[in-house]
Amino acid sequence: MVRSLILETTFLIDLEREESKGVAGPAVSFLEAHESARMYLTFTAAGELAAGLSLGDRELWDAVAYRMPVVTRNIEPFSRVPGVQVKTY
Repeated sequence: MVRSLILETTFLIDLEREESKGVAGPAVSFLEAHESARMYLTFTAAGELAAGLSLGDRELWDAVAYRMPVVTRNIEPFSRVPGVQVKTY
């Protein structure tokens, strides 16, 4: 079982959309399936959400630096970086 996860911006946006619609979708299901894991939000993701824009590949570096799996459905950019683990939902 994964102990620590980085919650990527795409995941957080999907989670917020599910919450606002009152519908438990794949993001909520992922959280329920990993309730014992520690969830982390990087400064990059927090900044993107606060600013309402994407900082591009910066989250790739966060994934490498923190050495934790990244939760996202946007797999392609992370698959280009050797050693980065991705958990999708």
